[in-house]
Amino acid sequence: MPRFTFNVEVRTNNIPRVLRQLDRVNERTLEQIGDAIVGHVRDRVPIDTGALRDSYMRDVLDNNHVRVGSPLAYAPFVELGTGPNYEQPPDWVRNIATRGHHAEDPWWYLGDDGEWHQGWFIRSQPHLRPAFLDHVDEYIRIYRHNLQHA
Repeated sequence: MPRFTFNVEVRTNNIPRVLRQLDRVNERTLEQIGDAIVGHVRDRVPIDTGALRDSYMRDVLDNNHVRVGSPLAYAPFVELGTGPNYEQPPDWVRNIATRGHHAEDPWWYLGDDGEWHQGWFIRSQPHLRPAFLDHVDEYIRIYRHNLQHA
């Protein structure tokens, strides 16, 4: 049985270039996925004044994560509800909102105008989680497309 031998000489190491390209593809992909999620959230969010809808934005973190959310303090309460209407988010959702403490009675709060106002518990109006979960296949397609055309 013949025995073949050969030598391989590597003249150029392209691994750093490939890794840089992969970082660029990753960042571009996360931006596109984040923009798509924001678009789907804006289609679903309940609208009173439009401030909540317009406040949603995305931010790419360290080329591995995209964060989509709103800086408005009341955004978690619209998504999750308050008091007895509160819906516990799944374990993978980081929830900074606190639950209301009255079961049936209205609550009172001091407004920016210095006056006391009566508030009522609100039902949850999920828009962020469904906007993500209902379109996972789309986000996977975006990622695949960008990897194939890198």
